[in-house]
Amino acid sequence: MRDTPSPSIVAGPPWPAEALASAPEALQRMLLSVIADERARLFRRPVPPEEWRTWNNSTRLDEDGLGFDSLARLDLIARLTRLFQLQRSGVEDYLVVRPQIGDWVEIVATGLRHTPAEATLSFETSGSTGVPKSCVHPITHLAREIASLAPLLSGVRRIVALVPPHHLYGFQFTVLGPTLDHRPVQDARGEGLAGVITRAQPGDALVATPYQWTALARTGVRFGKGIGGIVSAGACPPPLWAILEHAGLERLLEIYGATETAGIGWRTAAKAPFTLFQHLDRAGEQSLCHDGTALDLPDRLQWSSPRHFELLGRRDDAIKIGGTNVFPAHIAAQIATWEGVAACAVRPDSAAVEARLKAFVVPKNPDLLSDAKACQSLEAALRAQASQALSVPERPVSYRFGTALPVSETGKPMDWPTLREE
Repeated sequence: MRDTPSPSIVAGPPWPAEALASAPEALQRMLLSVIADERARLFRRPVPPEEWRTWNNSTRLDEDGLGFDSLARLDLIARLTRLFQLQRSGVEDYLVVRPQIGDWVEIVATGLRHTPAEATLSFETSGSTGVPKSCVHPITHLAREIASLAPLLSGVRRIVALVPPHHLYGFQFTVLGPTLDHRPVQDARGEGLAGVITRAQPGDALVATPYQWTALARTGVRFGKGIGGIVSAGACPPPLWAILEHAGLERLLEIYGATETAGIGWRTAAKAPFTLFQHLDRAGEQSLCHDGTALDLPDRLQWSSPRHFELLGRRDDAIKIGGTNVFPAHIAAQIATWEGVAACAVRPDSAAVEARLKAFVVPKNPDLLSDAKACQSLEAALRAQASQALSVPERPVSYRFGTALPVSETGKPMDWPTLREE
């Protein structure tokens, strides 16, 4: 991957929606990912890769196949209709009467071909504080992002995917990008991370989140010559860049963006500012526009030049953990309602190698604080409750107990050390 791009955006036919419609393998990967995710929600258990890898075009989705009854199939059809915006072409009704995965791939392709110049996709936010929000993007806009990055990815021969293809980041770099650039994709989700590294070939680009890159680095296995990577879905801290470079990764491309906005900027070095994508324009200190449409940015930006910026943090106090937005204040409010808890504060755990949360809890019974076993029992109960009520990224990895939440001399909430920091 080269350092300095000179983007050229090609407009007009062949439309990227038509290219995607003509890539049944890419569409099938997206469908399998959505179906597995929806099946996990339906049956309340994860669907492991060794299970969904056995699904193929002849796999049925009804009770005689993957077990979706009539109501569950309607939920799945509604989700696919939103994702591929099938209501624009009216083909979603065929999903009801044709129960095989191969049929659904053809129906989605037909929907994409209906109005290729106006085709859109809708991706959902994580919904950590409520109902996920659907964010609609014209496929032509998403293709502009891919086109502007083409010079940076000129040396990439194959994409190795560690992220789901039905999320925006995964779609851009493991579905749309490889389809438009005619690159093969190796879906490595669920494989052993050490094996992913050792099987990587020169010219491979691994697509992963910062949390996954941290896990890859922890294997202790060195990257072979000519291996690069793409990272997004959360900030990539400078120490991780250094660890990956030390492990032999030749190039890392970081994309800054959000489900609501798609890609906003890129950089290829830890201390470098982000470069604004060429199809975007700066409209103010904290605002951008795309073809005259204003973009609501999730983060505060500091501009070092008209097209270069640094991130100053989230505007809504969310943080990214494992590629998911989590809201510490919202989580603390939930924990404060649990049995035995009088008050709670939640913050990022600065002692953790990767981004995770920690909790400070004030017990309703202050006598617990003088009894180590009682505190251990309360912590065990809180962890059990968290496993039921919170998603994995939202669960605190450490708990601290006290008579009152930590505050400064002026009464403002303040941080507290974990046991590992003392």
